[in-house]
Amino acid sequence: MIKIRRNLVIIALMGLILTGCGNNTIAYFPYVDGKNQTAAYNFQNEGQKLLLMSEGIPVITDKKINKLKNKPSFNAKAVFVSSGEEAIYSKNSLKKIYPASLTKLMTAWVVFDKEKNLDREVSITSEMVKLSHPYAKKIRLMDGDKVTIRQLLNASLVTSANDAAKALAFAVAGSEEKFAVLMNEEAKKLGASHSRFVNSTGLHDNYHYSTLYDLYIIFNALLKNPEFVKIIRQPSYVMKYKNFAGAEIVVTMAATNQYLAGIYKVPNGYSVLGGKTGTTDEAGSCILMSFKSSEGREYTAGVLKASDSLNLYAQLGTIFENLPQNIPN
Repeated sequence: MIKIRRNLVIIALMGLILTGCGNNTIAYFPYVDGKNQTAAYNFQNEGQKLLLMSEGIPVITDKKINKLKNKPSFNAKAVFVSSGEEAIYSKNSLKKIYPASLTKLMTAWVVFDKEKNLDREVSITSEMVKLSHPYAKKIRLMDGDKVTIRQLLNASLVTSANDAAKALAFAVAGSEEKFAVLMNEEAKKLGASHSRFVNSTGLHDNYHYSTLYDLYIIFNALLKNPEFVKIIRQPSYVMKYKNFAGAEIVVTMAATNQYLAGIYKVPNGYSVLGGKTGTTDEAGSCILMSFKSSEGREYTAGVLKASDSLNLYAQLGTIFENLPQNIPN
């Protein structure tokens, strides 16, 4: 027994070192709640099974789960649907994948954790908003602009502005590289240990990756923060700030979530609480969002690497149409 358990611990440690190097072997790591560092491993069946213990979220394996009505299939790379501790659907939720702007969920977590004053004013420098991707979405912040942490968070989460997300990294950690260190540290504390972040934006980098389940863990933790929920529920956001000359700049930005923006109609009987979208050539079209039924049951749905926006929302529509009615409370 002691030898078996020792071997399992060694295997777990090897998994920690090798996480992200392949898609075939999944190592489970502790899920912890914020500051609570209690280990989440539990040995069962004479040490033969290593179980991830978690509170308030579903525990999944790399096996496909399909509890949706009519057993639909999805052509996106990864799909996950849950309600409370019940996993309703899972496809490739533990596979390494590029997260695009869903990265900004981790960015938001670090900002909320490290920044005590969201109304602190930040003076923008050209280095803070310089982006290597010429067509990256931005709100065109410029050298000398005076904005607050709260405004940058809203711009990052509502309209997915990459210059705002990078400015947050500099404002909180002094550079994007130092901020990425914090992102990886905090991700592991949450239990999102199959991720590696190298920037605050989600702009493509071959060494920047996550899994749908990791992103769900991060999103689930953020949903406990009322300020985060307030931000992601907005159909639009108006940002007013001063430029280097003291002139007022007003930017109106629409939510990238097309349910909130009114481009797609939410199916009858449901309301969208908010979420985060992302799009790059390598990641495809992505979304992670929370919604609620008229009976008050809350759900989370994630779709990664759909072929395009139209396909993404079509697959969300399939999820809505096939939600089971007999989920245990």
